[in-house]
Amino acid sequence: MLGSSADGNVLAVVPTDCLDGYAQARRFTIKVGSACVKVDSLHAEHFLQRARLQRPGKRVEALRTGKVHMFRDEECTDATGGAAAIKWLEAVVAIDDRRYFLLDGEWYEIDVAYLESKLDEIRRLFVDRPSVDLPAWRPGDHERTYNRSVQDLDPGYLCMDREMVRTVFFNRGGFEVCDLLGPQDVLIHVKFAQGADSLSHLFTQGGVSAQTLLRSDEALGRFAELVARVSKGSLAIAVGFRPRKVVFAILLKKGVLLTPESLFPLARVALANAARLLNSHGIEVEVVGISAATNALAA
Repeated sequence: MLGSSADGNVLAVVPTDCLDGYAQARRFTIKVGSACVKVDSLHAEHFLQRARLQRPGKRVEALRTGKVHMFRDEECTDATGGAAAIKWLEAVVAIDDRRYFLLDGEWYEIDVAYLESKLDEIRRLFVDRPSVDLPAWRPGDHERTYNRSVQDLDPGYLCMDREMVRTVFFNRGGFEVCDLLGPQDVLIHVKFAQGADSLSHLFTQGGVSAQTLLRSDEALGRFAELVARVSKGSLAIAVGFRPRKVVFAILLKKGVLLTPESLFPLARVALANAARLLNSHGIEVEVVGISAATNALAA
């Protein structure tokens, strides 16, 4: 698979133990083999390009010894952590009737019945009538531009994209609670994704950020201060605030329809696990597709 010119079964993801650092990161370095490259975001092709330059038989070893480091700054001087390059990849291999998954650098066999059970869990999260009213994605809009347009169209929404909550634990770059704060205390995570296969980290991060607000009084207090500042005092987080719902709002490139079945198997597992965790705290979870305005998919 590493020697192939293109393989959709190899995906870039965020390792579990790098989620906190990833929330603060603005740039990354990838070292696979002798060269080290700097990138603003991570894609599978970054790793595949470097792997193809290695000798056949040595490519997996190069990924296991290679490193990805995360940085808060453009100059890559303020590190937030890192992990072996292979841990930033997910892969799926089918051999006869058995399916194997690469996750956090290790191979696992996952029973087909288990995957079907996860599919059954997440179907209820994809609703025909979304509880949030989000506009179509306009041509050329980046995620922050889109989030600000939602706020401009409806004052009930507050753009929190790239607004970081800093605490003793998240003491430098901070962490992002949500992209939009919606009516009735809804935390909305917005993603313009390459495909339904690359969403595992989005679902995991959504669970982590909401859980942090529940567990940390300091994080909740800082979030309230941030909301007041960003909204210029027009919105306030009530005493005893608890996230009521987490919404994952997603636009897929290339016109791919977002459905439970179109999700990469491990993305289904990540979504099911995040929903189960949040539901255990009384937080609802909903997945909605964002429609594309004319020519938006060509942007």
